[in-house]
Amino acid sequence: YNNNVYADMGPKPKIVLSFSGLEDRTYYVTLLSKKRSAGPYRAYDEDNGEEKSLHVIADLSEEQKEAIGQKFYGYVDSDGFYFLQYIVQCKNNQPFQWGYYPPYEFKVLIYLPEDDKFVASQQSYTRYAFSSYYHVEVADDGAQVNITQVTKNYDHTKEILNLLARIALTIAIEIGLAFAFRYGSKKHLLIIGATNLVTQIGLNIILNVTNYTSGALAFLIMFFMLEVVVFVAEAIIYAIAFPKIEKTQGKTVFNFIKPILYALAANALSFGVGFFVSTYMF
Repeated sequence: YNNNVYADMGPKPKIVLSFSGLEDRTYYVTLLSKKRSAGPYRAYDEDNGEEKSLHVIADLSEEQKEAIGQKFYGYVDSDGFYFLQYIVQCKNNQPFQWGYYPPYEFKVLIYLPEDDKFVASQQSYTRYAFSSYYHVEVADDGAQVNITQVTKNYDHTKEILNLLARIALTIAIEIGLAFAFRYGSKKHLLIIGATNLVTQIGLNIILNVTNYTSGALAFLIMFFMLEVVVFVAEAIIYAIAFPKIEKTQGKTVFNFIKPILYALAANALSFGVGFFVSTYMF
């Protein structure tokens, strides 16, 4: 048995199911796959030489895990979806997560040991993002238990708020640092604010899309690459605009270099703060 041996191998696609209607219950969940395999997970087929490789994530003895596994091996899906030998024990509406090579197209299957009964979704669903979230509503009228609805549950509101917070924080940092470089005039601050508004909106929209479609590792790589692009763009704008504001064009090399140093310092500081916020707070 493998208690999620792949769980610590870095960012990975995942499917997370939240539940309602399973209060005060212990239940076992899997995703039935349209295909016979997904990554290391495969359907058991003795006739075709496929061996048993049961993964049960539960606080159970090996004998108990085997007994639960036998229940799932005996389940036959009406649409021909496959059991890939991956099961998670949940309690009291606890979420289910498949975090390493979950199937792309799947059906939800729940086993209720108290009733010795399976409950399956009537239709199939797909991964729609790097981290795909669904909410599963279960109805129990005393006579029957059914999955009544499965809906996408990605928290777009949270992502939008995070995006706005990162943009506001970056602009605040760069405007605050401007005073240390004696760029505190109204014209300086307007250029800094307008430039950052454009670059940070573009940067953060691209980062959110990257995180949604490709996950945390791609997000961090893209974060670094785009910060370099933003620094170059801002350095050019400031190197052209600031000497004009101060009427110091062509006077000294420092008048040209100072805006570039400010852009470098501001972006380095905002990158460090943004990296910390994105990694440890959001």
